[in-house]
Amino acid sequence: MIHLGQFFNQGSRSPRCAPVTGTTTTYINGAGTVLHYVPYSGYYNYSLGIWLMTAAELGAAKQFTGLLLEKAYTEPSGITQLNQTIKMYHTTATELPASTINTSGTFGSGLTLNGVNAFLPVSDETTVFDSSWFQTSAAGWKDLTFSTNFCYNGTDNVVFMWINNDGAYDSTNYPFWDTDSTSASTNKGAYQYSDTVKPTSVNRSSVRPHLQLKY
Repeated sequence: MIHLGQFFNQGSRSPRCAPVTGTTTTYINGAGTVLHYVPYSGYYNYSLGIWLMTAAELGAAKQFTGLLLEKAYTEPSGITQLNQTIKMYHTTATELPASTINTSGTFGSGLTLNGVNAFLPVSDETTVFDSSWFQTSAAGWKDLTFSTNFCYNGTDNVVFMWINNDGAYDSTNYPFWDTDSTSASTNKGAYQYSDTVKPTSVNRSSVRPHLQLKY
């Protein structure tokens, strides 16, 4: 017997995955405070960010191929963020749990949300990016192309997890991100950061990054 969720989430190899259309859509773009730690921080050695998007926001089934974040300010020079991991999941949860959201596994690409939080059931874990990311100094939308596409099923909600395992910080060029704290983002964001401890849990907030998705 084939488990539909597992079969569906096989990137471009799956015949049931929606085709790539070469489209880029802005999904999150509301008013909010400019922050340097949502969805990840270049000012701290380590950070962990999680956010949830609903099926109503994402629409029909798509094969997501990348994302863009909106950088608020122009920095003196570009920056390369080392050891960045982004994972995506399907979930039936409509918001993130009020209690601490935990992970298991080894910080970095080994970190997972699978089976850890009773009120945040996830499935179809896909590591869509696990590499370094260079971004130019200028303000504006910064493009990141996934190494593995995520096949969104058009029915469930989606959880993103961004793991920053750079291990160093740049006090001059670290990016500030435009964020959304409107009612659309209520209870749908979470983050934690540290210079000394690799965070393996996050606390819920009502802030998500401005976000474009490619598909």
